[in-house]
Amino acid sequence: MLLLSFFSPSNEISSYIRVDTISQLLTSANIYSSSRVLVAENTQGMIISSLLSRVTDGLVFGLFEGGGANYDILKISNFTESLEKKVFHSLSWQKIDHQIEPFTEELGENHTENDVKGRDRRLRNHNALKETLETLRSAPFDSLVVSTSYDPLSVIKKLVPYVGGSRAVVIYSPYKETLLESFEYMRMSSEFLNVSLQESWMREYQVLPGRTHPMMNMTSSGGYLLTAIRVFASNEPRQTPSKKSRS
Repeated sequence: MLLLSFFSPSNEISSYIRVDTISQLLTSANIYSSSRVLVAENTQGMIISSLLSRVTDGLVFGLFEGGGANYDILKISNFTESLEKKVFHSLSWQKIDHQIEPFTEELGENHTENDVKGRDRRLRNHNALKETLETLRSAPFDSLVVSTSYDPLSVIKKLVPYVGGSRAVVIYSPYKETLLESFEYMRMSSEFLNVSLQESWMREYQVLPGRTHPMMNMTSSGGYLLTAIRVFASNEPRQTPSKKSRS
């Protein structure tokens, strides 16, 4: 019941995303148990929690806005700590282009115990950031899932290079207008195929003795999904098979 409350029609903190939209998003992104998924979302962890329910032996890499991750829904989910440590990693947008330099900080001659603790803490943070960035850059991702308050087009341009060829790209927004520019860009780009902008809309019915009708308090829309397949453009002309001459 606690998780269902986040699907409330008036729940702005999860970007008004509905259950049917989540299921369509997971299907469009081709999520399976060993998927490597790159996700930038602002649904308080709703999308990440949905991904972790399917990805048990792969990678879910979340990019968050600001100085700290705000995945409240993930905290109240029933995922084990071992699964989260094994599958889930997160990084701030500000660190995505960060270049790791060797840790060279040394203690002075008259250092104190607090100096040692501070250096050890900075070393742990340095190594943790290095490991996270290596995970991000180690191999192409199988899917890119986006739901962000930033400009969707700028996010797509930034993150698409991390996605492998013939892999799915899915962008969610509660408003169609915010996706139109990205839709036109992806349609004209040689990096995407099968570009589609569709509305997720499921009607819930109330069935009573002698009468059946739609629920009167349901939301009018389940949001919009922009989907595409990421491809690599070839500079070489396509070779047409030559026809064999008949003897």
